Amino acid sequence: MNAERWKKVKELFDAVVELDPDDRNRVLDRACESDKALRSDVEKLLSSFEDSDGFLEDPAAAQVARAILETKGMLQPGERFGHYKILRQIGVGGMGRVYRAEQKALGRTVAVKIIHPHLLGEESASVRFITEARAASRLNHPNIVSVFDFGKSGTQLYLVMEFLRGKDLARVDYEEGPLVFRRGG
Repeated sequence: MNAERWKKVKELFDAVVELDPDDRNRVLDRACESDKALRSDVEKLLSSFEDSDGFLEDPAAAQVARAILETKGMLQPGERFGHYKILRQIGVGGMGRVYRAEQKALGRTVAVKIIHPHLLGEESASVRFITEARAASRLNHPNIVSVFDFGKSGTQLYLVMEFLRGKDLARVDYEEGPLVFRRGG
């Protein structure tokens, strides 16, 4: 399985693993409508996860997924990053990791996105990250997070945004109606 395919399987697995069987099937029906092999791969991973019966605290599939995702440069809860105290990791994607953090000076909770260390050497990735930061900072709309800060700390590029409470977008059922988010921490 190539890396792109594995990423799709892993993302879908993460989105459905904690759902009850009926919701899981509904999400898989929609997501895999035109790709039966994708559904099969996800179901095999789910079966492996469910068959582990606690033999391993983490199933082998989860360990493989973690090995694929780089841990170098990960920030830990309580660690400081510039003016921000890291509270916990809240997401990871192709460009970087996102942390919930506290900005003590202003008494607010923020989201800090830090580019993956292995992408720093790739000029195109750094340019995409900077372009994302600039584009987001120019937007002002109630449905778009506000950008508070952007820069470089040591060798790490980062973007600090408004933190919104709400559903994890990977677990959203779009048929339930509009999404609702609460601003602030």
